[in-house]
Amino acid sequence: MSDYSAVLQQFMAQFHLKARAQSLATRVVNLSLDPAPAEQGDTINITLPTNYTAKAVTPGAAPVAGDAAKPIKSSLVVDQFWDVSTNLTDKQVGEIQRGVFGAEQDAMVSALVEKINATIYAETSKFFNVAGTAGVNPFATDEQPLLDAITHLDVERAPVTNRVAVLSPEAKNRAMRIAAITRADARGDGSPLITGILGNSYGVDVMMDQLVATHTSTPLSAGAATANGPQAVDAGSTDGGRTGTISIAKATNPSPLVAGDILSIAGQTQTYVVLSDVTLAVGNTAVSVAPALRTALAGGEVITLTASHVSIPVMHRDAITFAGRPLATLNGIGQLSTMTDPLTGISLTVELQRQHYQTKLAVAALWGVKSFRPEWGARLMA
Repeated sequence: MSDYSAVLQQFMAQFHLKARAQSLATRVVNLSLDPAPAEQGDTINITLPTNYTAKAVTPGAAPVAGDAAKPIKSSLVVDQFWDVSTNLTDKQVGEIQRGVFGAEQDAMVSALVEKINATIYAETSKFFNVAGTAGVNPFATDEQPLLDAITHLDVERAPVTNRVAVLSPEAKNRAMRIAAITRADARGDGSPLITGILGNSYGVDVMMDQLVATHTSTPLSAGAATANGPQAVDAGSTDGGRTGTISIAKATNPSPLVAGDILSIAGQTQTYVVLSDVTLAVGNTAVSVAPALRTALAGGEVITLTASHVSIPVMHRDAITFAGRPLATLNGIGQLSTMTDPLTGISLTVELQRQHYQTKLAVAALWGVKSFRPEWGARLMA
């Protein structure tokens, strides 16, 4: 068997350099790093700390017991396993061994990283707070929709550091015209107009990515959708109000809801995200939502569905967790190499297979992604 170790090292180094240049999404979320190999379908346990409350101190002789720790335990499934492959001639392998990489190899890594980025942005469908108007560029007039999104993070007590906003190209185009974001006399420096990099505005690092997700809603069919009778705060919740249910009455014509749909209730400012696909039947239907009801319902309140929209994330980095894992492989079997980049959290596996006067090159990645703190993110709709 031919020894491809030198070529594998070249591939790994070049592929990770390219991945660093392309992987914006993994840079703005929480990374779960672990050198232990994994297989598709493995589960990673994540622990969210207890919500403590400060108490007044009254000195005395009797000791006071501490509060019981009640961390919330959740899991993330490493279910994304993708690769990109091509065939190389012996001449191409020789060139790569000498450090000469072509556009084809760059394109391979770009395709894989774009897939990773897309799965991360798809997690914004878990965010239940929204700002702006569906179908309208959030910077069409001014930056107020961005400020509204930031207010959601403030109200939800997200840390004030490590906040990001990842704009779509169209949103960035309009944001570049907002004086408070770009003009030197308004923000104190003129670098956005010089470099095209928006930088930090209102405590948020503003960036751009072409892969920002779009959420598609099916408009409600004819026939009113209303709250089905009185419903209490935290109705249907078993996790302290993080999730719950809303009973919705549909007057006529069934209507589908999909996970990620945003529901608004008359008389409330809080919006709710649908957690799983369901069809509103004529009559009453229980819909799983996040958060659980924060204001009680008397019954009969009109419920509306937000239209399809580009879901621009404005969030704290801990709103979403990305876990890249090296593949579990057999030692000494095959010509392959696996390495995790601590900067991007991406684990790449490069494999070379000798065929009939050519060599197959494959680069693969295994990862999982989940929004554990959707309250620390908001959708800036466009």
